[in-house]
Amino acid sequence: MPPKKSPAKAKEPAAQEAKKEVRKQTALQKNYLIAYNLASCIGWFAVLVLVVQELQTAGYQSVYGKVSTLLNIVQTCALFEVSNLNSVWFILAKYDYPEVRQSYFVSSMVIAWSITEIVRYGYYALNLIYGKAPLFSTYIRYTFFFVLYPLGAGSEFMLIQYAIPFAQQTQAFYGFVFTFIAGMYAPGFWFMYQHMIKQRSKVFEKVFGKDKNE
Repeated sequence: MPPKKSPAKAKEPAAQEAKKEVRKQTALQKNYLIAYNLASCIGWFAVLVLVVQELQTAGYQSVYGKVSTLLNIVQTCALFEVSNLNSVWFILAKYDYPEVRQSYFVSSMVIAWSITEIVRYGYYALNLIYGKAPLFSTYIRYTFFFVLYPLGAGSEFMLIQYAIPFAQQTQAFYGFVFTFIAGMYAPGFWFMYQHMIKQRSKVFEKVFGKDKNE
């Protein structure tokens, strides 16, 4: 009579299969995230190109009309990232306020958004592909916000201010909501800006071995 297998040995094949399945799922998740981040990076780059082209050929008044479809697509993809949703996108997409959509603040805002997201998604993709983002990608990821965040947030604030009178005339509730959001921008901006500066210091100390604040 052949010797009976011990319970521990009998479980080994099942454990190995489970590990293989976990590795397979992990690889699929990684590939999905790489594809998502690369697609998002390309999408925002296309938005940036459209904005620049429209500014050169027609002017800032028609920028939103030119980029709105593609902008809605890339912003809708951000539904997978709840933290990345934006109230100004909602205002622009939902309400046809010419004074808002034709403002030059739309151009400055979308340019700031585009560069920020190109850098961010590019950083994530490179980090996933190589296991560690290149130093140049890390540097611009945690440096460009010094200019881009004030530019983007300031443009958003001005567009909300432009939208408030029109909202109050048509839908008083949204007028109140927009006013509340505008009132939160200054403290929210200061909090987030300080948070990003602290994050930069932590990352740079870890990556570069020092607090690189220059």
